[in-house]
Amino acid sequence: RLDRALARLGGLDEIPAKDSWSLPGTYFKKNAEYYAQLGRKRARGKSVCTSNPDVARLFADAYVAMSKDGKKAASMRLPNDSNFCACDACKALDVPDCIDPGNGAVSMSDRMAHFLKAIGEILSKEAPGFTLHFYCQAGYTLAPRAVTKLPDNLVIWVRTMHFCRLHGVGNPDCESRLRYRATMEGWAKLGCHTACYDYDYNLAECTVPISKITYVKENIPFLKKTGCVAINMDSVSGWNLYGPHSYLADRLMWKADSDPDAILADYYEKCV
Repeated sequence: RLDRALARLGGLDEIPAKDSWSLPGTYFKKNAEYYAQLGRKRARGKSVCTSNPDVARLFADAYVAMSKDGKKAASMRLPNDSNFCACDACKALDVPDCIDPGNGAVSMSDRMAHFLKAIGEILSKEAPGFTLHFYCQAGYTLAPRAVTKLPDNLVIWVRTMHFCRLHGVGNPDCESRLRYRATMEGWAKLGCHTACYDYDYNLAECTVPISKITYVKENIPFLKKTGCVAINMDSVSGWNLYGPHSYLADRLMWKADSDPDAILADYYEKCV
């Protein structure tokens, strides 16, 4: 398994695991407004109200404490079974005509970016040198439209799960790959760092042979050009199925401007 492969794309010293985030239920009695409004009522659970500045402060305080303990970075992502807050303040941050193809609903990226910006700005002042990683998933993968600037202590990880993972990023006939390209470039323009969570196998059926040579040849150098700092390549040990493009990805992640054809020629000569 090639888990959490660090790319020499400008690199990071520390890439933390993906930690789900939520608030302890003990806050609910006195501060129900910290939690997401589901329907007409605040609900005690994993989901929080990301437009509430006090919630951003609570999360920032936790990361400041981690920094004081000597940690350099942390990561955060929504729990898989979380819901988005339906309060007026949160909904006001959304861009109604920005639809995320991952789930066909209004993108939550702007409200997430608003929340991250609030946390990042606190960390810039109170925990300089600390890096916060955030994993974008279905519903909040697209780059935000209303938020135009994010602190450089944030690393936005874009998962490729909801994009085509077969065609090259330069394929003019693949709408999904063009959308991925625009997404990575869009996040990069905000001033934060970007990173990529990718897959080197077919998620639909990982035991079916598939070639991703063109995909790898184009995607990794493209990521370097956009300023991407790391790649987490989710892989399986299936060299009989994925050998050429897995080897190519390994080599390009260490040196993205290498000659991919020369790498493959070396592989075919020595490993086949």
